[in-house]
Amino acid sequence: MNFFNYLKERYPGFFLLFSKFFLSYKMHLRKSEDEIFKQMIRYYDILPEEICYADDMEENVKAAKNNGINVYLFTSQSELIRYLRNQKVWI
Repeated sequence: MNFFNYLKERYPGFFLLFSKFFLSYKMHLRKSEDEIFKQMIRYYDILPEEICYADDMEENVKAAKNNGINVYLFTSQSELIRYLRNQKVWI
């Protein structure tokens, strides 16, 4: 089981909040590449600054930031949960 499926199984309610997932392994792209973020922006037809991207890997956060996306680099699950709650994301 990959990590995405593990999270989906462990936190099913959280994943109901999203209508689409941009999974790098299915898109054959790396999250450290600009293209994955460009496709996300085009798909939703929104401004990059309307997106918030959180990751635990600095190179992925840099790629998102290079595309004008708001980013958050976290180091632990509890830190991410605090951040999401502060952003008014129900979890």
